[in-house]
Amino acid sequence: MIEIAEITLKDPGSNKILWSATAQEEFTACKILGTAARLPHDKHLRILSFGGDPQLLLPSSTAGGNAKSLRLETSLLVKSRDEHNQGMSRDAKWDNSNLAT
Repeated sequence: MIEIAEITLKDPGSNKILWSATAQEEFTACKILGTAARLPHDKHLRILSFGGDPQLLLPSSTAGGNAKSLRLETSLLVKSRDEHNQGMSRDAKWDNSNLAT
């Protein structure tokens, strides 16, 4: 499981922020595809990877532009195994109906 607290896309030349997400409303613009599923969370983007091809797609509004390169910055939350097990039972009850078949 991956928990993302922040995603920022920047122009590396000017360090200008082109797009960012730090709240659940902003994370909903991202698509989760491949061997991954979005898990419910009140603050962060929580993703379960269940295979070798998890994909997180940024909003289509971030494509285009004339930038030759972009910088993607992410803030990931890391928990110990014990914290993770306690958090899963406390934070979210997830059912596998979210998985694509």
